[in-house]
Amino acid sequence: MKKMMMLMVFLASAVLAFSVTKGSEKPIPFKKLPKMAQEFIHTHFKGVKVVKCEVESPWTQFDVRMANGYELEFDRAGNWTEIQKEKGGISYRY
Repeated sequence: MKKMMMLMVFLASAVLAFSVTKGSEKPIPFKKLPKMAQEFIHTHFKGVKVVKCEVESPWTQFDVRMANGYELEFDRAGNWTEIQKEKGGISYRY
């Protein structure tokens, strides 16, 4: 009985933790990104359309998806932390 109760508590905790983190991403306009992130994108992805910008809470991380398949992550200061290519197998983490 104790094992069953512990399992129920664990599952309830896991569901609660997942529901809190899921949906913590909020779309934002490109101009709301930190200046360093905007400059990085203008420099290294000149002419490529930004498809989506999001801010993740509570960690304050910014996710940007580019039209050419790249996904970029920036910290709260605008420093890039990860770059991934959707279908090219390229992945680089700082």
